[in-house]
Amino acid sequence: MGAESLSPADYLATLAAAIEETIAAGKPPATVERLSGRFTSDKYVAEDSPALWDWIIFPEGFHAPHLMELARLQAWTLKPALFEK
Repeated sequence: MGAESLSPADYLATLAAAIEETIAAGKPPATVERLSGRFTSDKYVAEDSPALWDWIIFPEGFHAPHLMELARLQAWTLKPALFEK
């Protein structure tokens, strides 16, 4: 926003509030307040453990902590966005 950097969660929270205000007022707001968003999708990604990789194609004891961390970081792209009032 301008010269400021926003995290994806903050950007989406700010954008949703601006859209909601635009719909309610019938016109865009004169100013937009920066809001803090909460990233919660990562709670749906499993922690790395050998039980997670218990499939015949993986060698015994296989684990991939970096892959699971990447999945947590990308979880927001996998979940649908729902607008709630």
